[in-house]
Amino acid sequence: MRAVSYQRVSDESQVDNWSIAAQRHEFEDLCRQKGWQIVAVYSEEGKSARSDSIEKRPQFRQLLEDCSKGIFDVVVVHSLDRWSRNLYYRKH
Repeated sequence: MRAVSYQRVSDESQVDNWSIAAQRHEFEDLCRQKGWQIVAVYSEEGKSARSDSIEKRPQFRQLLEDCSKGIFDVVVVHSLDRWSRNLYYRKH
């Protein structure tokens, strides 16, 4: 299984509990346990999933583009709120 991770912190208050380093560590541990191949890590600091549009989240945009190219099988996120606050996505 080819795996990627999307890791995000929206502000400084999240650095201790949900830091990029902590999210990456958990992703690497999961992949090791499952025997998954790590393909890429997409990470963004200081990006809000609530107020920042997708245009202001270049790593997220890149992940979606890479998904359409079929370069990975699974996306791992620390929690769904790292992905988006609004779980409804509509392609324009």
